[in-house]
Amino acid sequence: MTTTDLPTCTCGTSPDHWRLGGGEFRTTSNTRYMECNGCGHTGLLYTIYGWHLLFNYHYTRSDALSDYLNTTIMIQARAYRAEVTKAREARLAGMPTEAVVAVNTESDLELVTPPNPLNLPPGIFAHVLRLSPLPDSPRWQQVPDSAEWQQVPDSAETSPLPPDPLRESWVAYFQQVREQVGEQLGLPVPEFTEIRNQYHSDMAKAEPWYTLKLGVGTFTMGPRKRVISVAARYYTPRDVSKLKAIAEADNVTFITEGAATGTCSVIVHAWSQAKVVECLTLLLEQAANPWADATEPIGILGLGIGAAVALSGAKNTKWVDRFVQLVDLDKLSDFGLLIFYQVVKQMEASGGPLMEDRKITVAVLDQVMADRAAKAGTS
Repeated sequence: MTTTDLPTCTCGTSPDHWRLGGGEFRTTSNTRYMECNGCGHTGLLYTIYGWHLLFNYHYTRSDALSDYLNTTIMIQARAYRAEVTKAREARLAGMPTEAVVAVNTESDLELVTPPNPLNLPPGIFAHVLRLSPLPDSPRWQQVPDSAEWQQVPDSAETSPLPPDPLRESWVAYFQQVREQVGEQLGLPVPEFTEIRNQYHSDMAKAEPWYTLKLGVGTFTMGPRKRVISVAARYYTPRDVSKLKAIAEADNVTFITEGAATGTCSVIVHAWSQAKVVECLTLLLEQAANPWADATEPIGILGLGIGAAVALSGAKNTKWVDRFVQLVDLDKLSDFGLLIFYQVVKQMEASGGPLMEDRKITVAVLDQVMADRAAKAGTS
């Protein structure tokens, strides 16, 4: 494509007055800069996932355009790629082998009409490359000779962006992690809280990270290149030997500080979702165990209750059951409820002579925790 194939600058200078400059060529996108000989405006040829765009702007709008490309355009481009992939797969379904080659040579422009860039920042003008109707030409020869640039109209209203397929896949990924960890622990895990990407800027918020506070620990996880980073910070010493053994067996990053002496920090990388679940389950077990560390007040309480429950085979354990009945569930924090759940679960498993009128059971607590999770999800 030559400069004469391009649309004119907003100043009205003819297309051949564009002066080509440098560019960048990447796996998913290509850029080529130009300058108008008439007014000095910058032109940017930008191709991403088969979506061809031309931006025209004054150099003072460079930062605004950069932010726009990394957010709105990135999301639209991934949505466009998903539509093209879906259309191509639909065309190929059930086709004989000899027809597959012809379909694969069709351009993205033929399969799905390229969209207009949405929500253009002020002072930035855009054109999009689309096919012009030439019925006598073979379809796979229509690009770029039979394509034409169409100017994107200005809009004062902000349009909603299409769903970002990449973001949706990560949201579903970590939702599955939460559910699978809950199955491993045998209790519902609180909803993860989304935070900004801890590895790169991720202006489009396509690769979200998540955090979770539970018991004596705070946990963070998210994608990092080809792995998932899982981190924990405990307020007391913890035993991380099992996690270290897993990391060494998988030959992945494992970093820990203060595991035996003070505040404990752990970072481990996981290659797969199954490994994320395994590592996070081990880390949460360390935080949720109320008597894992006797130096903490809640740990001391846990040890006392745990010792009493262990003696539930004796006849004088009614006070333990009475303690259970006196607890006001509505006043318990999420972590307190989690500890209480473990106590009642241990009491039921012990098979001791509990009070006949006992109303708080594991089944009751399951419903209470489910109600809290549902309420948190709608707030």
